[in-house]
Amino acid sequence: MLFTSLRQSASVFFGLIVFCFILSGYSEALAAFRFAGGAYSLGYSAVETTENGKLVTEGDSLSQRLTLSTYNRGAVFNRRRNPYSILLTYSHQRYSSNIQDRSYSPSASDLSWDADVSIIQPRVGGLTLYAMARDKERSIAETNAYGNTNGVPFPTQIRTQIYSEHGISITKGNRRTLKTFLSYFASTRGYKDFNEEIKFSHLSLQRGINWLHLDLEEKRISSINSEIRSIRIGNIAHSPTTNQVPSSIRLGEREWLRITNWFEISTDMEYRTRKKGLASKSTSYRLSFFGKGYRKIWSMFLYPRHSATKGTDKTSRSLELPLVVDYFPDRKFELNSNTRYKKDDTRDGAGTYLSVIESISEQLKAIIRPRSWLIVRPEYFIKKASSNGLGSLSQRLKLDLAARGAKYSASLGSGYSTSKSETLSGNDSKSDSFNISVRGRYRGRGWLRSFGLSQGYIIASTSSGNKTEKHISQLDLDAVFSYRLKADFRVSRTQEDLNGQTSKNLDVLTTLTYDTKKRFSNEMEVSMNKSESGEGSTKRTEIDDEAIYKFTKNLKSKTGINLSKESNDFGDRGHFRFEQRLAYSRLGGGFLRRKLYDINGGYILNKYDISGGQTKESSEYSLAIDYYLSRVVRFGGSYSYISDNAQQTRTLTKLFVSVNYPKLTAGISYDSAVTDSPGAGESVVEKINILLTKSF
Repeated sequence: MLFTSLRQSASVFFGLIVFCFILSGYSEALAAFRFAGGAYSLGYSAVETTENGKLVTEGDSLSQRLTLSTYNRGAVFNRRRNPYSILLTYSHQRYSSNIQDRSYSPSASDLSWDADVSIIQPRVGGLTLYAMARDKERSIAETNAYGNTNGVPFPTQIRTQIYSEHGISITKGNRRTLKTFLSYFASTRGYKDFNEEIKFSHLSLQRGINWLHLDLEEKRISSINSEIRSIRIGNIAHSPTTNQVPSSIRLGEREWLRITNWFEISTDMEYRTRKKGLASKSTSYRLSFFGKGYRKIWSMFLYPRHSATKGTDKTSRSLELPLVVDYFPDRKFELNSNTRYKKDDTRDGAGTYLSVIESISEQLKAIIRPRSWLIVRPEYFIKKASSNGLGSLSQRLKLDLAARGAKYSASLGSGYSTSKSETLSGNDSKSDSFNISVRGRYRGRGWLRSFGLSQGYIIASTSSGNKTEKHISQLDLDAVFSYRLKADFRVSRTQEDLNGQTSKNLDVLTTLTYDTKKRFSNEMEVSMNKSESGEGSTKRTEIDDEAIYKFTKNLKSKTGINLSKESNDFGDRGHFRFEQRLAYSRLGGGFLRRKLYDINGGYILNKYDISGGQTKESSEYSLAIDYYLSRVVRFGGSYSYISDNAQQTRTLTKLFVSVNYPKLTAGISYDSAVTDSPGAGESVVEKINILLTKSF
């Protein structure tokens, strides 16, 4: 409660500071407000559903929204270097919804303001004072379970989202030596009606390179009795801009303290309390230390962290010590070392250990360039861990060789890994794995643009006698047979042997593209997948083709075909889709050409072959017309007819008229959906939407 009252008082205090600075230097500030703009919108929606001529559901809603903004800007004490600005925005929205036998009339009014001021005194060592205060509200219309009728949401309640921010900072120095030695910023966000608040406060103090930062955060959700409070102190601060005025406040950035000419540190500490409900309570803390050093041929990064959480029935602790070192004496050799130690333990309320997990790992990577065209990448990793008294050890060794030329590239990769772990039964579990891969690629300028091959082989075994063999191969081909025809070809093959059972997988992908750059273009993609395993075999083939032909500048057609077939031990399934569309656009004459109308027609055929010899088929015919009566008036409509072999039909109709002036927009639309199903009868859904918006 103390943090809450302090922040509420600070919000009012900093708001008064900003306005006092403005009014003290400009006595006619309030009289100089100018109208920034506004808008008024009026909308109406209605839905009605009938089944076999009987009314089932109906609903309508009327919405209104008004927004007005005014602003003022100038200079405090009539000096150009002391600017200020104020923006006030008022909005009101109201809804009147009727859904079946229920009526809703939610309304809300919002008042938001945004003000900031800068006072710059160059004669006092470049002293700059910046103060800001913002308070914004935004009402959001929402629906409940009864507020959605056939896909049209009708507002039944309004939630107000609040956001406020205030703060002050004092900086000193010029653009190159800018130092912020005092700053305070706080923000609040949440919902008024939902009783959710998230508050954040930040205080920083600097003198030379010694920083002191304090962050206070509080989050409350009253509906579930949840509360989180945290205090963080350390090198976490905002970064002022280089313009002498910190107009962009970025919270959460880390500051570094230079100890020597090659070593910097950064620390922080956080204490957090969490409460959810009446019984669940916990407290936690975290200590973090960052250290980084760098010289001409090496660099290091150190990040030790300790955290603990105490709940009602158990306590958890965690310690982590990572150390990263990079060594780069010249361009031909680089070495990276990553060492990490971590320990986690959990105890119950009596102090008895429930679990203890401890691990230490080391990873070494190197990049060696003996020649300009050759790169060698060795890597070694080892990790030793223990979990509740049971230990494990894992190691991995990798070696990659890569050679590159102007047109050719080749690589060789190999690796070996082993792991060993203790089990509760007393028998150790052990596994070994070996893999090798070879890749090659050619890049040219003729008809064969690129050609690549890769082959991989993996062997893995365990102490129980299980053995796995895996073969991986891939072929890539990118060719241009002419200036208009391009082909991409890829084949991937995988084979795996496990305990005498073999599984295979084959993927083939081919893409053909043909483009005349003028009238005709076509793209075809053919894919095939074949897999075999102990459970059976599956084969899938798919062809996807799309062709576009431009008869004239105004008339073009699009044809699309998709064919897929899948076969397995349970039967065959297939899908065929054919789409044909025709589009015509007409432009008006004269010096300023504009579009007169658009006509789009189409036909879609879908056919499904289901296992068991059953077939499902549907056809769709559609026509859409958009007519531009003038540059601001547009009307049109669309019609679709869908039928299937089950004798079910569906018609979709849409009519609309819209007017679009620079400061006035209006539109009305009518939608109708009629479904006729054998045995169920006819169902009709009709919707009307009207919207008028006037800005000024």
